[in-house]
Formats: sequence, structure tokens, C-alpha cells
Amino acid sequence: MGDIAYADTLHTIAQVAVTIIGFSGIVVVFGERAVSAWTAEDRLRIFALIMPTLTAFFCSFVPILIASFSLSADVVWRSSNAVLGLAHLANLSIFVVNRHGARMTFGQRLNGGIGVVTILAHFLAAAGLLPWYIFVFLFGLLQQTWIGIHNFLLLFQPKVRNDP
Repeated sequence: MGDIAYADTLHTIAQVAVTIIGFSGIVVVFGERAVSAWTAEDRLRIFALIMPTLTAFFCSFVPILIASFSLSADVVWRSSNAVLGLAHLANLSIFVVNRHGARMTFGQRLNGGIGVVTILAHFLAAAGLLPWYIFVFLFGLLQQTWIGIHNFLLLFQPKVRNDP
């Protein structure tokens, strides 16, 4: 297997992601609400907590897997950016399509805007138009992890009911 720069960093990000997913499971299982009682915001937050975090977890291993084919570092990181960019685009698209009936927080809107720029950076790096392959990839992983953390914290936000 080929050596890859930042392998320890990639493993650390994967460990953080799996920890967030584990805590999320505890919150969901021991939460006071039944699944049928979740609001549209709760469902959106759970999705935005789990999917980006799973993306960070699995994509942390992509460069290591690609490097096992003994490809050049440029090919490894450009390919990894393409994979992460596609996964990030899928997450954002699903989030946007399923947000009907849910109020988005300022943080979610901000993360969405940063996400669009990050996705663009992934594709530019994959095409070789941005030379910072590693930085863009690591930033994308951290951004996916942050989205999960942010939505995990939103689960603890007090409920505000505007029922008539």
C-alpha cells in the first residue's frame, strides 16, 4: 500500500466523525420524543447530523484507498476531491429538497453557503484548476464534520411552539 501524506489526520477525522455518530444515536434513542412526534426541523437536523458526518467518515479513507493503487499524489488528491465533492453535493441537494416545512437556522444557511463554495473548490481541485488539493480535501472533511456537530447541538435547542 502506498504511503499517503496526512494519513494520521484522516484517521483522526474519521474517529471524530464516528464519535459524533455514536452520540447522535444516544440522543435519538434516549430522546423524549417518539419518531412520529419529530418536527420537520428535527428530521432535517437528524439528516444534517448523520449524512455529512458519515460522508466525513467514509471519505477520510478515500485517499488511503486510492493511494493503495500506487498512483501519484496529485492523482490521489484530485480523485479524492472529486469523490468528496460528489458526496457533499448529494448531501446538500437532499437537504435542500427535504427542507420543506422546516425552518432553517442562520447557522444552517451559513453552512449551506460555505458548502456551495466548498463543493465548487472540490471540483476545481479535481480538475487541476486549484493547486491546493490536500487543503481543499481536508477543509471539506472538516466542514462536513462541523455540519454534523452543528446539527447535533441544534438537537439540544429548546423547542419554540407557535401553535395557534
